[in-house]
Amino acid sequence: MPEIRILPLQQRPQVLDDIAQWHFNEWQSLYPQDSLQDFRTDLASTMSGDILPSTWLLLVDDEVVATASLLRHDLSSYPQLSPWLANVFVLPQWRGRGLAKRLIRQVMANAWQAGVAKLYLFTEDQTALYQSLGWCLWQEDQHQGKAISVMTAQPG
Repeated sequence: MPEIRILPLQQRPQVLDDIAQWHFNEWQSLYPQDSLQDFRTDLASTMSGDILPSTWLLLVDDEVVATASLLRHDLSSYPQLSPWLANVFVLPQWRGRGLAKRLIRQVMANAWQAGVAKLYLFTEDQTALYQSLGWCLWQEDQHQGKAISVMTAQPG
């Protein structure tokens, strides 16, 4: 049985460049003005040890296979909404095993434990996944010409 652990990114700083590349490859079309270095800088800013912002890693037998972040802001068209669950990413070869759900649940629990009263996220195509974890559709919108769902969750 593989060992699964969830750690903050600051405990594995050596993976920062790899994760920045994963995120850049996955979401650069949503942030066309951002370079790979911008993605890296944003991730590095989550390594302070505070809950906001923070990035969490899911490891299987010491291999980083998934990420998720808590950010103050994620979608520029909604500056009034904060904080956000973001950067939920699972390496393609590890998808379909429930790892995203496990990581999201833990990151949400960390937020609630820290006193966060409400979280937001946006997704292009994972609305059903988030609904299965208690998230509610807040609004449908467009971002960079793509249809997105803005969702919210609260403790309990």
